[in-house]
Amino acid sequence: MVPTSPSLPSPEMSISTAWKDYELLDCGDGRKLERFGPYIFSRPEPQAVWRPALPEKEWQAAHARFESTNEENGGHFQFRAEIEPRWPMQYMGLKFWGGVSASRHMALFPA
Repeated sequence: MVPTSPSLPSPEMSISTAWKDYELLDCGDGRKLERFGPYIFSRPEPQAVWRPALPEKEWQAAHARFESTNEENGGHFQFRAEIEPRWPMQYMGLKFWGGVSASRHMALFPA
């Protein structure tokens, strides 16, 4: 008789439908395309190993693309369009400012 093992729980993904000022538009080829407020950014995402769903022209239309260097989190944003240094965002009544940071991460500050 073969011993049985307990079944592993199925992973669940929680997705918030309350976000109005953030949206993951696409991801793949080691990048993600996201909307933060009125601006679209292309940033590195090493775990996105599949092919993107959107056509390249959608990715090229991003306001800014983060270009990595050899240093960890090192690099800079290349802006293709002018954006405000900070812009208002909110999530379920929480108000904060969005902005770019010196790393590949976005900056979010309390308003």
